[in-house]
Amino acid sequence: MQTDIDIAYDSWCKTVKHEMYDKLSFNTIYPDTIYSIRKRSPKPWCKPWWNDNLSILFKKVHQAERDWLKCNDRAKKIVLKHEYVLLRKHFGKEVQSCKRLHWYKTQKSYWLMLTVVIKKGSGRKLEKLVLYQTVIKVYLCKLY
Repeated sequence: MQTDIDIAYDSWCKTVKHEMYDKLSFNTIYPDTIYSIRKRSPKPWCKPWWNDNLSILFKKVHQAERDWLKCNDRAKKIVLKHEYVLLRKHFGKEVQSCKRLHWYKTQKSYWLMLTVVIKKGSGRKLEKLVLYQTVIKVYLCKLY
């Protein structure tokens, strides 16, 4: 009795499996390529300030963190943590400086666009743009 149930269940499972493979689309993933597939493609507008130097520093920080976390020797672990913290601080400062540089360039380009518009403008538009330009100029002066 039990063997008949097992045989019927196995045949039912095979039928369902064949139907799934026939009707549903699927991708075959091989073990050596699992880590090379990205979940999402990066968008160019996500981090416009990111550069190759930051990528290299990020990889170094990540490797230092993994080395520190995988180490079992207590004395070596303290040294590895110190190295990781130094790299992380350096990476943070580099990110901050790249962000500042990017936003400074962006603001400067907006400033130049406003200057061109003001030279072409007249009347009421000119007064508003001069006001915006002075506000941006004051804001830039406060930043730097």
